[in-house]
Amino acid sequence: MVISALERLAHRFSPARRFYLVGHAMRQGIPSINMSNMIKEVVSMKWLKAISISLFLLLLILMPVSSAKGADSLKSGFRLPSSAPTPHHRVIAAEVQRMNRGVVFVKTQEGTLRNFSIEEAKKEGISSLQKGDRLLLEIDEGNLIIDMQKQEAAAKAARSPESGTIGHPQTIKGALDSFDPLDRKVSIRLGSGETQSFEVKVPVLTKLNGVTQGAHITLIVDEQGRVKDAHKS
Repeated sequence: MVISALERLAHRFSPARRFYLVGHAMRQGIPSINMSNMIKEVVSMKWLKAISISLFLLLLILMPVSSAKGADSLKSGFRLPSSAPTPHHRVIAAEVQRMNRGVVFVKTQEGTLRNFSIEEAKKEGISSLQKGDRLLLEIDEGNLIIDMQKQEAAAKAARSPESGTIGHPQTIKGALDSFDPLDRKVSIRLGSGETQSFEVKVPVLTKLNGVTQGAHITLIVDEQGRVKDAHKS
């Protein structure tokens, strides 16, 4: 009965404390306690504890993934925004500092230095640039330049920078018909059944990559007919 009572009492303590009780019992001349079973129990408890901790950590890692709401998973890890991203865009002023080997370097009102190619500026309708020219740059939620315009042109268009966008872009909704990231082309099927194709700007490629054919999307097309943003309809 002493042995049985001691064993029941031992179950209330930690593994280390149980070893102490076993040793104490043996010193008191009670050798009948099964030391082998006690060791196996302690070892199994340690493994159980390790497994429990591992499962808990795994759960913490997976929780953000499982709670992510309705967005198309993209191969690049990006997701197509589920609402119009324009409120997350900003328009900032910039001044040309220098030009070198086909690259334009500007300093923005935020104090940052940015650059883009002269070829890209021409595609945006800016035929020439020189040091001191002032521009407006539209920056998307990924902190990338998606549109630009000379300040005097923006003034003539009476477009306020507070609008979060440059110029007067078109909003086109429909189902994705095809997308070719190499040629930077996207085709969208309108509700009327008509299909329209557009050139895609580089910052938008990652947003469209992986979007399945037939998915309903909205394209923001600039005044030069190029897609500068995209999101879910």
